[in-house]
Amino acid sequence: MAAIAYPELEAPPAPGRPAAPHLRLVAPVPPRRRVSAVHRRRRVAVLVAVLLVAGVSWAAVGALRPAAPIGPASSAPPASVVVAGPGDTFWSIAVATGGEGDLRARVDALMAANGGASLRPGDRVVIPG
Repeated sequence: MAAIAYPELEAPPAPGRPAAPHLRLVAPVPPRRRVSAVHRRRRVAVLVAVLLVAGVSWAAVGALRPAAPIGPASSAPPASVVVAGPGDTFWSIAVATGGEGDLRARVDALMAANGGASLRPGDRVVIPG
C-alpha cells in the first residue's frame, strides 16, 4: 500500500511548531515465515502429552470398575433365548413360550430381562426361567 502527499494542499504549520513530516513510501511487510522446527517439536510434544494423559485416565477409569463375578451370579434357572421375527411382540413371545391365563406379569418380566419396550426382528429375546 502506498501513500501520496500533496504539499500544496496542506495548511502552513502553526508558529513555533515544526512542519509535520510528509508521508513517505514504505516497503511492504514480508510474509510470515513458515512454522519453525522448534514450534513443530513443541506441538508434537503437546500432542504426545495429551495422548499420554488420556491413556492414563482411561486406564484409571478401567481400574476403578468392579470386576465381573467369576462364578454363577445367582441360583436362578438358566434362561432360554428366542430370536424375534417380523411382527413379534413381547406379548406374542409370552404366548408362544407357554404362557396361559393372565400374561401381564410374564410380559413385564420379558421386558425387564431384555431392557425395554423396543423389539426388532433379529433381536435375541431372553426368556426368564
